[in-house]
Amino acid sequence: RMYRLNRVREQLLQSDIGACILFDPINIRYATDTKNMSMFTMHTLARYVFIPTKGPVILFDYPKCEHLSKDICTIDETREAVSWDFFSSGKNVESNAKIWAASIGDLMKTYVSDNKNLAIDVCDPAGINSLKDNYDYKLFNAQKFLETARSIKSEDEIICMKASLKIAEKGVSLMFDKLQANMTEEE
Repeated sequence: RMYRLNRVREQLLQSDIGACILFDPINIRYATDTKNMSMFTMHTLARYVFIPTKGPVILFDYPKCEHLSKDICTIDETREAVSWDFFSSGKNVESNAKIWAASIGDLMKTYVSDNKNLAIDVCDPAGINSLKDNYDYKLFNAQKFLETARSIKSEDEIICMKASLKIAEKGVSLMFDKLQANMTEEE
């Protein structure tokens, strides 16, 4: 877990990025090894993580879900997410986006200080505009940093990949041996 988090932080440091905010459930899982309602949070902005290059990793999660990441070493603090997407906020999108941007401003001021470079992987216009209109951050696409971090595998990841490939190869071999004409797909 710490290997992956540190890979993300290394990428941010190399590009002089002060912090990143991740919404994409796949990126959150890679960086923190936490998960919660991944399919749902692909549709909403109800879960995100703040990762400064130095300092605490703060997970913003759906209400009453703190227990899901309680004992994960990559998370220093869990807070309730401020959602502003239309699904969650309806007519309050803009006002909730300003509240979210203010909370990000507080985090940047507290944990990042002078570095105004902030990377975000997925965000809608209301969130981006609230950050740009109210703060002088230079915004970057965090996907570049996450994909680069993910491209270098740890020893544990290689072991898992080899095990997955062996099982897949065994399954394909069994299918190959059992296939006969006139079989249904289910058979």
